[in-house]
Amino acid sequence: MSAGMQLTRERNLTPREREIVKLLAEGKTVRAAAADLGLSSKTVDAHKFNLMRKLGIHKKAELVMWAIREKVVEVSRDLSN
Repeated sequence: MSAGMQLTRERNLTPREREIVKLLAEGKTVRAAAADLGLSSKTVDAHKFNLMRKLGIHKKAELVMWAIREKVVEVSRDLSN
């Protein structure tokens, strides 16, 4: 996939999808993200499904890597904790 295509897909994420990808990439479960946002787990799961489809991602690990690469989340250099 070209960089331009990836950027176009990223721009198509809704603000809610961006919130959800950040929480999931930070290690939250769907249930925990739903509680943080005051939504049902089913709603968060639907947003997760839609954003992964838009990004062409099939696994949560890929979603986390995408979020790190796109600087949606920061990675601590100190991994000894």
